[in-house]
Amino acid sequence: MVSETTRSIAWEGLLRSAAAERYYDELSTRYRIWHRIVMGGLGIAAMVGVALLAFGEHLPALVKIGLNAIIVFISILGLYFDLPRKVALLNNVGMQCSYLKTKYETLWSDIQTGTLEDNEALEAVRELSDEGYRITDAIGYADIGHNEKINKKCTDIADREIARLYA
Repeated sequence: MVSETTRSIAWEGLLRSAAAERYYDELSTRYRIWHRIVMGGLGIAAMVGVALLAFGEHLPALVKIGLNAIIVFISILGLYFDLPRKVALLNNVGMQCSYLKTKYETLWSDIQTGTLEDNEALEAVRELSDEGYRITDAIGYADIGHNEKINKKCTDIADREIARLYA
């Protein structure tokens, strides 16, 4: 028989993993959009560069300098923020959080059916919690900021969804 404390800890783990899955998926989408904007800007800058080569003699020097400065700025922006790596990392962490949520759901199902003893359930929760910290630890090294607004929104949605599924 699983104690109420262990049930509560497992439930909180399930909620946290569902929220993390949504959060990292949302962040990945936002970084992907920013990456597309920067790449679009680089494409436009490349076209402007070609146009400068073709029609540059008809433009004043300040316009040429300004357009080249914009090209350089967008290029540096793309390199500085390293968006493709961040998108890939967030996508990977989101998928691992999804897998972790599935493990928590399986654990919750086992707790509900009574197939686990209290110490087994507590050990499983501890292992899953450690795995969650290991998964999200990589984000700290990638210079990806925390967005509290997105986190709150994703946590609220995940809480409602999980409560509806397991009510």
